[in-house]
Amino acid sequence: GGGTLAENRQVFAEEVSEGFSGIFAKPMAGYAEGGATGFFRGLGSGLLGAVVKPTAGLTDLMSKGAEAARDTAATAAPKSRRVRPPRVGSGDGVLRCYDSRRAHGVDALKALKGGCWRDEMFLGFCVL
Repeated sequence: GGGTLAENRQVFAEEVSEGFSGIFAKPMAGYAEGGATGFFRGLGSGLLGAVVKPTAGLTDLMSKGAEAARDTAATAAPKSRRVRPPRVGSGDGVLRCYDSRRAHGVDALKALKGGCWRDEMFLGFCVL
């Protein structure tokens, strides 16, 4: 999963902190290894890290937040179930009031014999 929001924020804060501390630490380490040339290499590396690390941390924070939201939605949302059969169209383009008898008739017609009459036009039925 995506972890908790607090954990993700903590990771982001660490990335930002590492990025900005590198502005000072990298030039000093570079100077210790290579003198003035190492200092400027370290400075370039530190400045680049100050941009890249927070950007990577922010990207990670957003993607983990999106993962957490997706996981929550997938587990929290119950599967929807029809309350009533759908409205039956009359074929003439006129939208009529919902007719429970017609709707149940078409629903029954579609379900009979594995749906072999699914594409047939329903005209009506009577209870025998």
